[in-house]
Amino acid sequence: MSADQYGPRLTVQQAQDQMSKARHRGYRPAVRKKGVATRNLERVFSTIVTVDGPSSRDIATLLDLSPGTVSALVRELEERQLVRLSSGRASSQGRKPKPVVVDHRTRHTFGFEISAEKVVAVVMNLAGEAVLREVHDFGDDAWTGGKKYAGWVDEDVVVDTIRSMFTALKHQLLERIRDQHPDALDQGLDPVVGIGVSLGGHINRHTGEVRFAPDLRWSTPANRMDGWGPSVQLRQRIRDVTGVDKARIVVDNDANGRAAAYELYGGGAYFDDAPSTVVLVTEVGVGAAHFIDHEIYRGATGKSLELGNIQVKPDGLQCRCGSKGCLEAMSTRDAILGALGSAKVHSLEEARKLAADGHSQAVRAFTQAGTYLGVGLSILVNLFDTSRIVLTGPAITAVAGSAPVVFDQHFDRAMRETLQSKGYSEGIDPDSVEVIEETGEWNGARGAACLVVHDMITGHLDL
Repeated sequence: MSADQYGPRLTVQQAQDQMSKARHRGYRPAVRKKGVATRNLERVFSTIVTVDGPSSRDIATLLDLSPGTVSALVRELEERQLVRLSSGRASSQGRKPKPVVVDHRTRHTFGFEISAEKVVAVVMNLAGEAVLREVHDFGDDAWTGGKKYAGWVDEDVVVDTIRSMFTALKHQLLERIRDQHPDALDQGLDPVVGIGVSLGGHINRHTGEVRFAPDLRWSTPANRMDGWGPSVQLRQRIRDVTGVDKARIVVDNDANGRAAAYELYGGGAYFDDAPSTVVLVTEVGVGAAHFIDHEIYRGATGKSLELGNIQVKPDGLQCRCGSKGCLEAMSTRDAILGALGSAKVHSLEEARKLAADGHSQAVRAFTQAGTYLGVGLSILVNLFDTSRIVLTGPAITAVAGSAPVVFDQHFDRAMRETLQSKGYSEGIDPDSVEVIEETGEWNGARGAACLVVHDMITGHLDL
């Protein structure tokens, strides 16, 4: 399955089946400490986002609520222009209940993904579709030292880039809405639901401070290395240049953004209450996000599940974080290419071709790196007893005639075998380890936009 797919979402029957499976396993979600009315509003909205066109009656059945309660909540969401009633469809009893769908016409979230090379931006409607896109590439002048990895990425350049992209995209969005839905803006409702920003590193989700970002070389004084810049109060700075209320700006780790996209629009995970983990694998990094009761567990300061920075080999390769032997240093591109030094291979594509041709050193390089990732995943399963692992990100590779794999078939096989052999007791069901291919550079920014929707559903952002 492609992470770019926006639909079809779950059918009502599929949602019921997932709920039945979760109950059969005996898992029960924790009771949330919030008002019943607020929680029910969130549950109704999440069902409309996740399921393909349910009627109010369907929602009442799925959530075990009365039809009257659901109808009232749907009306409230309609008044806020978050959902609307679509055209009717016949049911088996001959009635024609109207499907409830998210209102994709006017309400939108903005997503920005920041890396050392560029900022990617999307404007996403509530149906999960990226309707506008823009990329701004950084040159060497974005670095304080005048070239890449000389100094750090100038935070003023990043903030100014987001300001100009937001201004241009909001103008385009307003023109688009006026053209397609000329009366939609007459009610004075702001079409910008919120802004999501994602990047790799340690981000305090509560304050919006980027405390440690290896790619950008931002850090707090406590762990700053030579040539690194200061930590950045990114949420406040984005609020200053966009005018969007801080309460509607989410700054978070890139793995959390991918996870939010998967939970809402990618795999129908919402109706399975058991804990699950989404793992983001790039050419140079490994990140993860863990769902407990559909909320991303972030820890005290936002650095929970830094899977890529657990140490798997104390005397191993140097990691971007400054330590040695971290999982991402031992299981990604540099580890693979480093093990092929004598073969003079300069890219993953060359390495994959050698391994596919049976080159023993290449096969060994991918197998060794995959083994380390399997060790890391087994630690994750043993710690959290997770029921499902989803691997996604730029490292996912499509293989002709077979399912997508992580890096290559040798890597993927070693990863899975090690995960099973190192798992405590029963480990994890092999069928519960999924690999999802990404097919475009918009996934990270779209994930950032999904963080806003996810926070609306979980009550961190006002519906």
